[in-house]
Amino acid sequence: MGPFWAVATAALLHSVRMEFENSCSPAPQLGSFIFLLAAMLLAWDINMYIKDGVHLSCLSQYFVGIFASLVILEFFNLKLWCWLEAWLCQAAQHLCLNWGLLSEETYLEYEYWILGAVTSAAATFILWFFGMLTLPHFSPRDLQKVTITNEFQQWVNNPRKRRYPFRPR
Repeated sequence: MGPFWAVATAALLHSVRMEFENSCSPAPQLGSFIFLLAAMLLAWDINMYIKDGVHLSCLSQYFVGIFASLVILEFFNLKLWCWLEAWLCQAAQHLCLNWGLLSEETYLEYEYWILGAVTSAAATFILWFFGMLTLPHFSPRDLQKVTITNEFQQWVNNPRKRRYPFRPR
């Protein structure tokens, strides 16, 4: 795993440096920020160092982690998300206008919200998918039912695994 603070610093530098005027599509930037979180998960999961071969100081490892995370975040944002966002916006425009779902005036009036909903939904799905790939205990079943158990409840409810302080006679 990459160092969390290096990945977080790289994400902060990347989000500060994002160019809002020169985006890939007329869609709002919410999808880009959600996709940035997904790329952060992936950058955090990648092992950036050889386990036995790194003899760098902590500060050097931190800067190497920032640099590697910035490269990963830039690649994912500029190559993958830019292409996907442009494609999603063209597909939404094609579906709304050419298939006759909306009139041209209505589409132009609500274009920002339509494209924002489409790109944010796609980015949220990618974040969920990357969460399934990278986080060890993340599954859809965990989202359906959340239960909190403590050791006492497990001890009471499972008599086979009870640990007695003494052996019963």
